Amino acid sequence: MKVMCWIGLMEYGFNNRCPALTWSNTAQRYYCKLALEDSQIAKKLHVGSGCTSDLNTWRRNVRERRSINDNDG
Repeated sequence: MKVMCWIGLMEYGFNNRCPALTWSNTAQRYYCKLALEDSQIAKKLHVGSGCTSDLNTWRRNVRERRSINDNDG
């Protein structure tokens, strides 16, 4: 979440948080609206393969983040 994917960058430009990334209270996880709307985007992003970013410290503590600086817990 701290770094947008290349498809999000192309679609929205640089943001602190990708507008396509949305939290589901029911599933307790994030969804990418771009990947949900286009199966080719999902395939290119390897959706369903799990987080492959070793630099993403949030991947071991998945919860709703209200700000980019929400590092507690």
